[in-house]
Amino acid sequence: MLETVTFEDFGDDPVPLLCFTGGFATFRIEYAIKSFDLSVEMRRNPDHWRQWVRTPEGIEYTNEDGQKLVQHSNVERRALPDGTRFSGKYLDYSETAAAGLAILNWTFFDFRSDGTFSTCSASQVAGASIGVSNDEEPRRDGHYEIADYGITLSYSDNKVESNPFFFSTQATKGLWMGAKTESGMRSRYFYVYDESKHRNCFD
Repeated sequence: MLETVTFEDFGDDPVPLLCFTGGFATFRIEYAIKSFDLSVEMRRNPDHWRQWVRTPEGIEYTNEDGQKLVQHSNVERRALPDGTRFSGKYLDYSETAAAGLAILNWTFFDFRSDGTFSTCSASQVAGASIGVSNDEEPRRDGHYEIADYGITLSYSDNKVESNPFFFSTQATKGLWMGAKTESGMRSRYFYVYDESKHRNCFD
């Protein structure tokens, strides 16, 4: 059973640590919604797991180097009540460079308190050999449902996605949401959208 989520602080992108009953924890976000036998998973993928314990200072856990670290309890996130509603605009943005190209990707979500949402995504590739190439996916709408540490997105085209979901620390005010890829579940951090700093693909 997933007991709580805390965050390992890496600047603006705190990394979620999933803490399970029994003193075992993982940075693998897919376990937030995955049905599994913990003892079996630990035998199959021992490198995915580490130990944690609650102390008066917060949650103590071991990192990949075997060091003991403590995250204070004020950065914990418990399971959200079923049917939770919220409103806000969020942006997942990434910038990479490869083979002389600059690659920008962003995904925008607008969640509304009536249980509906809209989303769109865009990318840009720039380089001396190709100039600038833009690609945008059209706006998509749907309804969302939150339960425990997951969110179900039901799109108007009848596609349904179930992803890990939880809000980040109060300091960053963002949210984490998983995304399925060909290689497994990818963790995405969404910043609170600021129209003075960020673009969105609805415009």
